[in-house]
Amino acid sequence: MHRRVFASLVLAGLLPVSAPSPAAGEVEWLALDSARQHRVSEPVHGGQVVVYEAGSRRKPTVVLIHGLGQNGARDWAEVIPTLVADYHVLAVDQPGFGASDQANRLYSPDNQARAIHAALEAFAPDSFVLVGHSMGAAVSLAFAEFYPRRVRRLVLVDMAGVLQRSAYAEFLSRLGAQYFTGLRPGDDSWFGGVVRGVLRQAERMPVDFGMVLQSEWMRERFLGANPNAIAAYALVERDFSAALRGISVPTLLIWGADDPVAPLRTGRMAASVIPGARLAVIDGVGHTPMREAPDAFNALLREELRGGIDLAPFAIAAVSANGAPELLCRDEPVKHYTGSYRRLVIDGCRRVVIENANIGTLEVTNASLEIINSHVHERLLAGSSHLRMTGGSLRCEEGCALAYSSLDAAGVLLREPVSIRNESPQPAPLTLSVVEREGVSGPGRFVHELITLQPGLSWPAR
Repeated sequence: MHRRVFASLVLAGLLPVSAPSPAAGEVEWLALDSARQHRVSEPVHGGQVVVYEAGSRRKPTVVLIHGLGQNGARDWAEVIPTLVADYHVLAVDQPGFGASDQANRLYSPDNQARAIHAALEAFAPDSFVLVGHSMGAAVSLAFAEFYPRRVRRLVLVDMAGVLQRSAYAEFLSRLGAQYFTGLRPGDDSWFGGVVRGVLRQAERMPVDFGMVLQSEWMRERFLGANPNAIAAYALVERDFSAALRGISVPTLLIWGADDPVAPLRTGRMAASVIPGARLAVIDGVGHTPMREAPDAFNALLREELRGGIDLAPFAIAAVSANGAPELLCRDEPVKHYTGSYRRLVIDGCRRVVIENANIGTLEVTNASLEIINSHVHERLLAGSSHLRMTGGSLRCEEGCALAYSSLDAAGVLLREPVSIRNESPQPAPLTLSVVEREGVSGPGRFVHELITLQPGLSWPAR
């Protein structure tokens, strides 16, 4: 089953080896004189949560939220000692993880955020800096949405599960194929095309995993009451479109450039929609930079805590491309474009990256195209191509059309007027993750779904 395979891949990438629970009052994995452990009750799941504390309460507070896996707060073992001299540090074993109580409960990002808020009240009555990793970064995002006055600054590290599940599952499927075959299937490969077709078919299966998550019996039946599995499924069911755009505090995203679990694309998407967000990428590092490259990670975190890393906001402004040059790419294997183009034509160039660009008209034929943090202002035409757009905006003043093509858009602002038409005799897939429609209020403002656009029809329907 598509979602079961998906969760298995998520779990395979995120779960470290189980660690024994520390004894009450001891923090044997943290060799600090000031370290202590507290077991406190939380009302959301009806259990107890372990909170690890280090440093003086008279100093500014930093809260650390771990991701999936029974290591829990131990993932921060190389971070906490570098902070205690200057900060009051709190690290939480989330409900269902580490030494906290584990049961058959709905460990959704929202429920985890509420439980953590209750557990921290006795230790951090004032605002604090919130740092979350992987699933914990998504929980931190929900926390900042629910309790904005409690968060002074936000640091999101290799946040997982925020892309629409079809886009994320396709990424993980390629990763699985690479693992088992030693190959890295690209978007324009035979395998990439097969994966997209299988996933589109699987998305139509009549399985409501939202219903599975809400039922204690079904969580036991389908997920084995496993907190990791429950949390993984609940994570990808959550739409963070509003939460990302509603953040009002300084936000830094830290990412491993080679993350095999939460692709760098997720970081770019989040950085493009969080107002004023900055993105710091650590080269040669995977999903856990605080463990793989602790010196580099700790340096970035400490600089951010001291008042903010001096990085420009990730998102670039949408600026008219009138008066900019026209450019043609024909039958070249690899190209990279940035800047402004009144008209950019990609014909037979198999792998093209457009980054930090403003484009009037974009025409693509027989290509695999990556569009990052860029704006298309007037027209988009794609024939026999796969387009993946991350951040930026799309406007169709002169029309947007797909012919034997697909569009995967994440964190994109659809600026009016926008209408995407399928001009081929077969359905065209639109995978839309955390997409916003300009000028639309109410339920239709955000789009986070896989849309099968039938031949001759346009989306959104007029």
